[in-house]
Amino acid sequence: MEEIRQLVESMTDEAGMVDAAALLEALAEMELSKKEAWQEEKKEFLLREVFWKAGARDAAYLAYHYREDAVFDEAGRLINGEELAAKAKEEYPEFFQRRQARLSGVKPQEGKSVLPGKEAFSGMGYAQRAELYAKDPELYRKLRGF
Repeated sequence: MEEIRQLVESMTDEAGMVDAAALLEALAEMELSKKEAWQEEKKEFLLREVFWKAGARDAAYLAYHYREDAVFDEAGRLINGEELAAKAKEEYPEFFQRRQARLSGVKPQEGKSVLPGKEAFSGMGYAQRAELYAKDPELYRKLRGF
C-alpha cells in the first residue's frame, strides 16, 4: 500500500492531478515486477527442495550455485532436478551425508530365544519378564530362582 501511495505522489503534478492512464500503466508494471520476483523466489525454493530431499546440508548454497543450470517448464516446474542433485553430489560430496554401513543381524534384547535360560532371563527387560510371567509363571519362578 505504501508503494502505491509513493507512486501516486510521484505522479502528482503541481495542480494535484494524476494522469489516470499513466497511473494504470505504472500499476500494471509494478504488478508485473512483483509477479516476476515471486516467480524467481518460487524457482529458488524448488531448487532448495531438490537439494534438501537429496540430503544436502546446505541446500540454499547449492540452489544459489546451480540456479543458472536449472531448467523450468512453462508451468514453473523444475525439469532437471535429479540431474542437478547428482551433479552436486559429484562436485560437492562434502555437502551430503555419507551413508552409514548397515549392520545386519539382531540388536541386543531384540531376538528371543526359544527356551530362556538364566542368561536370557537376566537380559530381559521388564515387559519381556511380565510377558513370561503371564504365559508361564512356573518357568518365571524357576528362572528367577524361587
